[in-house]
Amino acid sequence: MKKYYAFTLIELTVVIAIIALLATAGAPRMRTYLSNAESNSAQQRLFISLLRARNHAISQQLAVTMYPNDSTSGNGVLATGGGVNWGQGWTTFIAAADNPNSSSNILISQQTSLGDNVQIRSIAGPLDQSNPIIFEPSGLARNVGTISLGAYGCIGSNAHTIQINTIGQTISTKIDCPATFLDK
Repeated sequence: MKKYYAFTLIELTVVIAIIALLATAGAPRMRTYLSNAESNSAQQRLFISLLRARNHAISQQLAVTMYPNDSTSGNGVLATGGGVNWGQGWTTFIAAADNPNSSSNILISQQTSLGDNVQIRSIAGPLDQSNPIIFEPSGLARNVGTISLGAYGCIGSNAHTIQINTIGQTISTKIDCPATFLDK
């Protein structure tokens, strides 16, 4: 007679219960990990877009404009909102007024929305559609300001500020995620 080796129903039930327990314990940490990664990814996208816009202005010797797709104006606060949410995306282009060779805007790139979870706010020097970031052919910036960003659910130093100064430098700094982000 042939002998069969297999798991009993009780053994399978115990293994499934252990897997369920581990998944339940790990789910909150996984959400935090994903939120932190989303915040860092948004920072990298915006920072690289700013660097590319400045580089394009210098290399093409034409002013390059960058503004948020959100048409709201004014400053906001990362923790409480308000003002413009750059998290809805941004557009980079050469304005017709800055280009003697064209009668219309020339699109360089367009970033679509990063989702409702990502919040990117102009916190100093309103950087909105009325006061866009403009890099001159020399690399200088016409409008200066600071943008803060983070994702709901992030914790620790996984939020960021990006400062654009008059010489066109973009300086990124890590900051603590707002406490209110944990509740959402």
